[in-house]
This record gives sequence, structure tokens and C-alpha cells, in this order.
Amino acid sequence: QTVVTLVANRPLDGILERIDGPRPRIFVDLRHIVPEVNKTTDVGHNEVRRIRIALNQIMPPVTRVVLDLETHSSSTLERGTTDRELRITIGPSSSTTTTITRSTGKDSSHSEISSEQYGVWLARMSDMMSRLLVRESGIPESDVNALNQIEQLKLEWTAVQAELDSKRPPLPHVAAHELLVTVSVLGHTIVNLRRNGHLSILNARSANAGAMMLLRQARTLADSSHPTSHPK
Repeated sequence: QTVVTLVANRPLDGILERIDGPRPRIFVDLRHIVPEVNKTTDVGHNEVRRIRIALNQIMPPVTRVVLDLETHSSSTLERGTTDRELRITIGPSSSTTTTITRSTGKDSSHSEISSEQYGVWLARMSDMMSRLLVRESGIPESDVNALNQIEQLKLEWTAVQAELDSKRPPLPHVAAHELLVTVSVLGHTIVNLRRNGHLSILNARSANAGAMMLLRQARTLADSSHPTSHPK
């Protein structure tokens, strides 16, 4: 039996899919996750030949984890010890465990707040994210300070993601919060891809515009969650 453990710095969820044939493989798509590990890991042990990890979709970010199998073995996906861990078990008996860590970020404690408090917090957070996106779109393609600006934005997006992770939104604001999470991951993805030279400034600005659109949708959803009451 081989157990592959996926660990991230935010909650993980997904469905295990199978592709049969002469080269069987299984895969799971992880929403709102950007890979920060090697794209390919050669295992060559028991049932697993290789593990491949890549960004499968930019907006919203979706990371696909593929396990290339040696045989048509049975497989299951289950929650790990925390909501930021998933375990894929392949084959029967014995025990070999491979752990893939996307981030060393620690688990954040979630704070519950009232709907009114969350609305105030969301307004402040969305303004901050809007400013980050504006700064991001203004970074030129070739500039001596561009890399420094990108590194600074990466740090600020990381801080934004940590604050988003620390909040447990009230039920009326769950959809808006999910959009904010998507925007934060997208903003972080843009600076990462620009830093590595994998995204042109034109494509970066297109992705940036999409993030701005999602941010506006989050604000609209938040506003609709507070219908104005009129006196009779």
C-alpha cells in the first residue's frame, strides 16, 4: 500500500478521478491552490511510478495532482488529520508514505464575527486588495525596480491570504468570502508567474482585470446580504 499525503496552507477538498488504459493514472483537482513544489516527482515504488503537480486553471486557480500508476490498483481519497491535508491510498496492505508539502504555512485559528462586523471587515479588505491589483497592473515589463515591486507584492498577497484564512464568514457572506479567496490566490499567482517570467505583461493585465471583476462581484454579494429595511 502506498499513501500519498497532500498538505497545503489552506483547506483542501477534491474528488479522486481515474483514467484507465495501458498507462493508468488517478488525479485530483484542488481549487484555490497554487503549486509551490516540483512539477514532477519520480517515485518508482510499489504502485506509484510518478507524481505530477501543475496549475491546471488560472482563474480561479486549480491545481491538478496526477499519480501515474504501475498497475490498475484500487485507490481512495480521504481527509487527513486537519482540513489542510488529503491522503490518497493506492493498493492493498503494507505501508509506504510519501508526503508532498505545498506550503509550510501554519494552520490559522478561525475567528467568528457577526454579519455587521464582517461587512465592515470585507469593505476594508476589498479596498486593500483593489489597491494591490492596481499596483500589480502598473508594474512595467522591463524595469530595474520591477522585481523588487513583484517581491513586495508577493509578501503583501501572502499576508492577505493569511488574514482571509483567519476569518470564518457568517453564512450570508460565505459566497463573497470565497470570491475574496479566489482574488487573493489569483493575485498571488500573477506575481509568481511574472517573477518567474512565465506570464507576459499583456496576459498579466488580462488576469488582473478578471480579478478586479471578481472583487466587484464580492462587494455586490456582500451588499446584497444587507438588504435595506424601510419603515412601514
